[in-house]
Amino acid sequence: MVWSDLKINYLKFTDLFVDISVNYILISLVFNYRFQKLPITYLGLPFTIGKLNKTQWRPLIHRIQKRLAGWKGKMLSLEGRITMINTVLSAMHTYFLSFFSLPRWIEREIAFLKESFFGQ
Repeated sequence: MVWSDLKINYLKFTDLFVDISVNYILISLVFNYRFQKLPITYLGLPFTIGKLNKTQWRPLIHRIQKRLAGWKGKMLSLEGRITMINTVLSAMHTYFLSFFSLPRWIEREIAFLKESFFGQ
């Protein structure tokens, strides 16, 4: 009995291996799909074994900087800047906090970015 006509799209399918050996490479060639090795990014978060290193935290800082670059701080009132910081920027690193604990240097860098935008 066929329930649906859904099929696996092997162009989008990725298998994740902690240790890639010849057997995994042969399996991926037979089934024609990709394989990846850790670390990877999944749903915007770094996915790895163990603690994140500094380069894996950088995308969070870059995202916050990119978001701030598009805002015109001098055009917003003081209350507007506070609202933007509290709603948007806090939500960005709160998403990371739901999976990882932020190192002190990241907390300081985010606080510096918020303060510099606030002082515009």
